[in-house]
Amino acid sequence: GVVRIDGALSAATADALRDFVDAERLRCEEEVEAGGRPSTDRFANLVLLSNRCDLLLPLQGPPLDAMQELLGEASALGSLLEEVVGREASFNELACLISEPGSKQQPLHPDTPYSP
Repeated sequence: GVVRIDGALSAATADALRDFVDAERLRCEEEVEAGGRPSTDRFANLVLLSNRCDLLLPLQGPPLDAMQELLGEASALGSLLEEVVGREASFNELACLISEPGSKQQPLHPDTPYSP
C-alpha cells in the first residue's frame, strides 16, 4: 500500500533520494544487462512488468538518510510505527516502485501471503 504524508521528508532529502534512485536504476540495469548480476539481485518481481520496475535499494547513502529522517528521533513516523509494529519488528525490504507513463494499474495482490 501507499500513504502520502506531506512534509515527512525535507526537500533536500527528497531531492537527494530521487537523484540516487534515478542513478541507481541506470547502474543496476547496466549491471544486469552486462551479466554482472542476476536481475533478481537488483529488481523485485512485479505482477505487471511493462513500463514498471521495482528497484531494490541499499540501506546506505541517501536511502538510509531518508529512513533516518522518516523514522529517527523527532521524526514524522518513528513513534507511530513503533506503536503499530513495536521495537522488535523486522525490516524486510527497501525498494522503489517506478511506474513510467503508460503503465497499467497493478491488480490488487498481497506482497506477502497472510493466514491467521
